[in-house]
Amino acid sequence: QFLFVCPEYQRRGVARHLMRAFEMKAWTLGCCKVTLKVRKTNAPATALYRGLAYHREAFDLDEDMMESWEKTLA
Repeated sequence: QFLFVCPEYQRRGVARHLMRAFEMKAWTLGCCKVTLKVRKTNAPATALYRGLAYHREAFDLDEDMMESWEKTLA
């Protein structure tokens, strides 16, 4: 799945709210960890995930330069 926020709603906490709702739903479904793939060049997304306590786990050195970010749910 992908998460996008329209430019006119960016920097208003929408993505943070959506991610927290997603984490809560994942937890209620029995998930214990979330893993995300993010383009290395997507600084706003990596800042968001870092702010939500995700940790960069690995680099995938493909043509898209994707990074994996993970968070243990509790």
